[in-house]
Amino acid sequence: YGNDLAATGVTVLGENRGGTIKTWTASDSWLCSGFSLADLRMGASSKDELFYALAAESSAITWVLRFLGFLAMWFAFCC
Repeated sequence: YGNDLAATGVTVLGENRGGTIKTWTASDSWLCSGFSLADLRMGASSKDELFYALAAESSAITWVLRFLGFLAMWFAFCC
């Protein structure tokens, strides 16, 4: 994280609405109705690289939350 002024490219994930990138929201016909998706990354990334990074971040956050939940339950039962 930080600014690299030499790298001027970015990768954007969202919905193009008249030349403006907005958050994409799943429609009611999708199983995940109302789910929103948007991301901005420094540097150029392919579609596969971007979604792989998003999946890895999501997995890491999930494991951190599981661990914190386990600790909270452990302290609740033991203390």
